[in-house]
Formats: sequence, structure tokens, C-alpha cells
Amino acid sequence: MSAIDVRDTYYSRKLKHHTLLKLFDKSTDAHKKKLKPGTKKNCGTTRQYVASFIQKTFGEPDINVRKLNFKFATEFELFIPAHPIKKHDPCIGNGIAKNLERLSGIANWGSDLGWVKPYPFGRLQAHKTPSHPNRLKPHHILLMEGKRLNNPKLALVRDLFLFSCYTGFAFVEVMRMAMKHFERSNTGKFCCSLYRLESSTLEALPLLPEAVALIKKYKDLPVCVASGFIFPRITNQEVNRCLKILQEIYDIPFDLTFHAARHTFGFIAVKAGIDVKIVKKFMGHLKITTTDKYTEVDEEMLKEALAKAEAAKRKSANLPSPKEYLDKPGPKRKNMADAMID
Repeated sequence: MSAIDVRDTYYSRKLKHHTLLKLFDKSTDAHKKKLKPGTKKNCGTTRQYVASFIQKTFGEPDINVRKLNFKFATEFELFIPAHPIKKHDPCIGNGIAKNLERLSGIANWGSDLGWVKPYPFGRLQAHKTPSHPNRLKPHHILLMEGKRLNNPKLALVRDLFLFSCYTGFAFVEVMRMAMKHFERSNTGKFCCSLYRLESSTLEALPLLPEAVALIKKYKDLPVCVASGFIFPRITNQEVNRCLKILQEIYDIPFDLTFHAARHTFGFIAVKAGIDVKIVKKFMGHLKITTTDKYTEVDEEMLKEALAKAEAAKRKSANLPSPKEYLDKPGPKRKNMADAMID
């Protein structure tokens, strides 16, 4: 009997009563105070996929953790896109990779507890493709700013979206804003001090005049004074429905989401020459690698670079050669003595 056989026999006895879904629930209960609402929701989605996979593959409501192996993970990877939780919104691409990562994370945590044998999925790697965030071009922003909307709810969502384009704040952060979060800097700048959702850091960030104008527009409305918040209350679901309508009104060539507003701010800030470390603070990112995606070279940047190169080339072509420069008579200059007298 090999060392691996001894190990597997040991774990088979030790793991006799431990099941996968119980491990999921134990992990959620152990980390519930640390998990952000979005992360908790995503972990719940992965658990739903795992439960459905177990039922359809094994015909049981749950399975023993001893059945976790490379084959389980690879079959689960194929199962996810073929059996979407939401029929109209199948999980594909990087979404599959995220679910695999969560499953691996749960298994590794179970291994630390002694529930799961080490590295049950072997060398499994979740395949991810680089994402290219959608963002608005300047003419889209100008169109949204200039077109009047008669529907009050659509107008509110449009303004909230633009506010995020101007500031980089997430929807949840915009909805939390109150007068207590604003201050004036030593230089007179109007700033917002708000704990950021992603990094949990407090930064006093200066606001653009366009963002300040939207704050002035809403802060004194009776509903806002009564609630104590800057903007009228509206749910994320209502915002998403309105964004779909706004997408059609403004002829935006991609799905309009609040995330697109944040991406718009990030790209515009980097393109304007703001250091990526400063953009990181504006965006509230925990890691600089998250902000680095806004440094990608796009079509407009290529055109600008080519235009500058062409201009430099034309300027260089008009310059005299070294011989021509030396042969060219210079301006008449005073002798040193006269120059000293002057």
C-alpha cells in the first residue's frame, strides 16, 4: 500500500459523515460577518448550482465530501452553462470561472478543517479571459446631459448615472450620501468623505462642478430632507429597469449598467492624465491591479498617438539639416564688451 493509499484510507474514515452542502452552509455561517452582501449573494448562487448538479448527477440531495475530485469539478464546469439558474441569463465565460473558484475555495477551507482531503481537484485551473469594461464615450455623456426627460423617475436615474460618471461612486455609495459626508478642503474644494464599499477606506475626494450641481438639484427636495439623504430613495431593481429604457433613448450600443458609469469615470480620469494611483483612490479599489484595466489603450488613444507622431514627423521634416543650420547666417550680435555695457 502506497503513502497515497494510506492517506486516502485515513480521510475516508475521517470524512464519513461530512457532506458538501453542509460544508457550504458551515462556511457561510463562519464568515457571515465578514462577507459583503454581494459576495454572500454570489456564494449562494454557487451553492444553488452545486445542489442542482448533485441532484441531477447523483440523484441525491447531498453527497459526501469524499466524492470531490478532478472529475467532479470538470463535470460541474460543463454543467453550469447548460443548466442556468436564470433561463434568460445563462452563466458563461468568466462567470463559470468564478463559480469554480468559489467551489475550490470552499473545498480548501474544508481541507483546513480536516473535512476534505488536500487538493481534491488536483491541478484544476479556472479559465478566465481578460474583460473589457463597457464605458460611455464623451458624446454619449453630452447627449445624456442635454436631452430633457419628461418622466421624473427616468430623469432621476439618468442623473444618478451621470453622478457616478462624474465621481466613480457605486450605486450603493450614492444612495448612502448625506450632508454629513461633505466638507471643504483647505483650498476651498468641495469634497466627499465616505467609507468606500470595496476598500472600506475613508477618503476626502474633491467633486467636479457637474457633480456638485446634481447635489444642489436634489438635496433640498422634501423627500430628501425627510429621508436625510442627498438623493431620493430608489431600489437597485428600479434603476436597472430604467437604465434599459435609457439605453434605448440614448442609443447606447451596450447594456447600460451602473458599473458602466464607474468604468466611464475610470477611463476618462486615466485618459485625462490623472495618475493611476490617484484614480484608485477615487474608485475606492483595494488593489491597484483592479484599476490597471483603465490604462488599456483604446482606439481613440491610438488615433491621438498617431496624430502626435504625424505632427512630430512633419515638424522634423521642416527642420534644416546640420549643414544647412551651420551655413545659415545668424542674427547680428553685439560684441561682449558692448553687451556688458548694456
